[in-house]
Order: sequence, then C-alpha cells, then structure tokens
Amino acid sequence: MTNTAREHLGQIQRDGDLVGIRYERVLRHPVAKVWRALTESDSLRQWFPTDIAGFGRPGADLTFTFWPETVEYATDEMGMTGLPPVLHGELVTWNPPHELEFRWDTERLHYVLTPDGDGTVLVFTVWLGAAPDVSGVEDPAAGYHVCLDRLAAALDAEPVGMPPASEVHALERRYADAFGSSHV
Repeated sequence: MTNTAREHLGQIQRDGDLVGIRYERVLRHPVAKVWRALTESDSLRQWFPTDIAGFGRPGADLTFTFWPETVEYATDEMGMTGLPPVLHGELVTWNPPHELEFRWDTERLHYVLTPDGDGTVLVFTVWLGAAPDVSGVEDPAAGYHVCLDRLAAALDAEPVGMPPASEVHALERRYADAFGSSHV
C-alpha cells in the first residue's frame, strides 16, 4: 500500500437528508483481483470485519458473520461491547467485476471498480443514513478508512494487521476536523 492511499480522507456526500462518505483509491491490481478481494471469504478475512454469505443476485439476503479476531480487537483494543455476532442485509447491485452494492445493518455500501491501466480505481461510498448534520460521522469514516488501507495492503501482499486504538482515534480526530464535527 502506498502512503498516498493512506492519506486520502473520504469526503462527505449528501443525497437529500442522507449522509455518506465517498472514498477513492487507486490500486495497483487488475479489476478481477480487486473484485475477488471484495467478494471472497479468504480475501475478506484480511481486510473486512465480517465474512459475507449470499452474493449472487440482486435482492438476495446476505449474512454478515464477524470474524472472531474482529470481535476480539473491537472488545480488547477499541473497548466496544455488544457487537452482534451476525448481521443481516441485502444485495442491492451485483455486476461482476465492476459494481457491488449491499445493505448491512443501517448502512449501504457501494463499490465501483474501473480499470486504470494495469490497476483499478476503486470508488467506495458508504451511506450512513439520514442525519441533519455530520456529527458522529468521524467514527465510521475512520473505520472504513482503516478497512480500505487494509484492503490495499492485502492486495499488495503486505502485512495486514489491525492498528492500535491510538491510531484509529487520531484518524477519527482528522475526520472530525475535516468534516467540521465535534469529536469527544
């Protein structure tokens, strides 16, 4: 993963009263390889907090099962409690290998892959739901940012670990500053 990829903050998006965050990453790998990283269990385990079962057709029910190491990290390192072991969602768009969109919990995740020479431009937008302002958005913004950094590292065959809580909190503060929200 390049330092440049790590430095690209997501940008706030609005669609009516919906708030989203849009990220763009240039990856040094072909679209097919990036697609597999987004959709196959062995690859998901390296960067996404859950396995995803049920891909294949729009409207399909999806099951998101948190990896045990994700639960351990969230509990021990980040101090989170009450993380459900399984979430359910729906596949919205399935257009291999270029577009994937699904709902999980209250969020909608949309991935668009575009060839760029030998690599891929990944545009990822997460819609967080309706909100009058952007307060509190820095936490999920940092979380998805970390996921994308881990995706890039996994694709580059670099070590993929979870960052210390202090790094995540520093990233949350950067997002709070960028979005003009207050971070506690």
